[in-house]
Amino acid sequence: MTEPEEGLLQEDSAGESEEGVLRKESAEEAEDGQAPVEEISEEDALFAQREREAKKALRKTAVLLSILSTLFLVAFTAYIIGTFHTAEIRKGNYRFVGFSRRGDVNFALTASAESLANMPLSLEKYNSRVYYDGLTGADRLVYRAFEVALENGWEEVYLDEFLTENCRRTPLEILVLFALDSPFLEQNIRMIDGHHFTRFVSGTDGSPFGMMAEGVRVVVDNFSPGRLEKKKEALAEAIRISADLTGETDEEKALAIFRYLLDNVDYLEEKGFDHSYYLYDALTQGRTNCDGFTNSFALLAQLSGLRVFEKNHQPADGSAGHTWNCVMLDGVWYNVDVTFAQGYITASGENSQESEDEFYMALYATFGFPDAREKQLHDYEDLTPPCRASLIQPDLVLETRMGVPCGDLICAALEQEGKGWLFLVTNFSLDTPTLQQVANRVGSIHSSFFNPSDTEYCYVIRVKGKG
Repeated sequence: MTEPEEGLLQEDSAGESEEGVLRKESAEEAEDGQAPVEEISEEDALFAQREREAKKALRKTAVLLSILSTLFLVAFTAYIIGTFHTAEIRKGNYRFVGFSRRGDVNFALTASAESLANMPLSLEKYNSRVYYDGLTGADRLVYRAFEVALENGWEEVYLDEFLTENCRRTPLEILVLFALDSPFLEQNIRMIDGHHFTRFVSGTDGSPFGMMAEGVRVVVDNFSPGRLEKKKEALAEAIRISADLTGETDEEKALAIFRYLLDNVDYLEEKGFDHSYYLYDALTQGRTNCDGFTNSFALLAQLSGLRVFEKNHQPADGSAGHTWNCVMLDGVWYNVDVTFAQGYITASGENSQESEDEFYMALYATFGFPDAREKQLHDYEDLTPPCRASLIQPDLVLETRMGVPCGDLICAALEQEGKGWLFLVTNFSLDTPTLQQVANRVGSIHSSFFNPSDTEYCYVIRVKGKG
């Protein structure tokens, strides 16, 4: 048999070729008197080499699988321990809340929902707390989380499922209630609600170490840092404006705010979310919509020491809603709607008797009116105190069913009041013959007319030379 070419066989760990080993064994067997073993072929040697390499690869695979199994076991054990650790934390009433800037993968803050109550907030003192006081338990904790997010410009709020599952209201409802308490949050809210999250909390920001948290991630564009800066600018302007407003009684203070907004802020029919700051627009730009009027009145009232909160109504069909204020004057709650008044009243700077009469009638309809005369029903009546009184009382109220000539009743009221003028409210429009009848009896008159609704007509009738 011919010798194989040099270099075809690899040396084993002892430095000898496979063929050399076989020859050595054959020689040893020949010395022992045994028959020599037939020399191995090149093909068999290559086969033996591949078989050894396959076994070596198999051993490596087994080692790798062993390492992976160990890592999996460690990770699984850590998860189980973390789960039990989280369960123990829950027993201690720990409920996770996290905050971050929009798009930031890292938390700006993690903490227990309960611990947020002790966090100092500079805007908190302007919050009416009327709706907050109507909430209980977990709802209050979520409300507070939104307060913290607004104050710090954090658009993303992570609410633990152990927190939200105990809430009576949805995060969006609680956010709306916060907006009705705070002059710094608009009713026009852009919010992404209901994104589920599962995250490991390292504990470096106030939460216990090694906790798995999951729940709902809420994104609120109104909380952006840019909008927060605009609101702080509006606050500075409100403080300046408030210093110039005068008034001794609650009514005088509220009326001064009311007239300031009417004289200095125009109603903007429509303004998209992406371009509006509402409160900022009203106080620094002199234009806004109902959101801005309501927030501005609330903030200026707070600065004047008045108790105030906001109301709203959002139609079920998704059409544009409306928001207005409720203010306490000398211990009594009244409705105030600056937006509607702005549409009714000419600038008070005209100082004519007619403009003052118009202003007086519009006050009846928009300043200090009861719930019974609200243009739209309030969405959260169960959480707010009722407004039963009217700040301005008409001298005479007429209804069609009275069956008495209207002219006679008006003349009698004018004579009884003795002030030369009369504020009259009816549920129908006075005709010319009726007004002529009054003039024939009391002398020449001037009447101003105001129609705040389809079922309500207001008149100021003045006797010339007397009123």
